Amino acid sequence: MAIGRTDDAIDEYRQALLVGPLVPKAHRALGTLLLSEGRTSEAIGHLAEALRLQPDDPQTRGNLARARLRVR
Repeated sequence: MAIGRTDDAIDEYRQALLVGPLVPKAHRALGTLLLSEGRTSEAIGHLAEALRLQPDDPQTRGNLARARLRVR
């Protein structure tokens, strides 16, 4: 991701979630990346799942709020 290969990073996060679907940080990272790429609907799903798994995470809560504002 740091070198501009966002599609590869998205694929890697998706692979990680196949192995550990209950890891909130992976959902948050994927959701945040999707949001930065303008893929808001996909981002909302992952951010919502991250928040469900870790409801006290302010970063996820903020990213999810930003994503939901974009679809209005």
